[in-house]
Amino acid sequence: VVLAAVRSDGLALQHAAECLRDDKDVVMAAVESQGGGLRYASEGMQSDREVVLVAVANHAMALKYISQDLHQDRALVVAAVRSSGQALEYASEEMRNDRAIVSEAIANDGMSLRYAAARFHADKALVMAAAKQNPHVIRFATEELKQDPDVAALISDHQCFRAAADTPQTPKTP
Repeated sequence: VVLAAVRSDGLALQHAAECLRDDKDVVMAAVESQGGGLRYASEGMQSDREVVLVAVANHAMALKYISQDLHQDRALVVAAVRSSGQALEYASEEMRNDRAIVSEAIANDGMSLRYAAARFHADKALVMAAAKQNPHVIRFATEELKQDPDVAALISDHQCFRAAADTPQTPKTP
């Protein structure tokens, strides 16, 4: 009954008994259905790379629920941010400091710059790549970079976003 339920809706794992939340077959069925079901899996299953890969493949934001040791798994984090740049929010500090990973996240979703290490908010190439997708990202750039002629020209191409460029905001980094 539980297996059928989690195959239909992976989030149904939340209603399963603890022993079933630690059963690999049950958890795999749940994350194959809905990657976010990883949230309700046991710590052991949240540490199982095979389970986590399936979960992240189905729902990149499942990165939020993986064990601490897997947060250092570069391939896993890359897979997540390629699927959803916003998954960078749940990557480890080390991964948010990795230019290649940040670049992958931005290629998927320019707004993911907000979760990158602060030093990348001053990286002209990354900010330009992000701003080409979404000019609102300029609010996460450093004040100096906002004044850069190339960045300013890119943003002026999107006149409705000039106010965003002039509004100082503190970048949000987890």
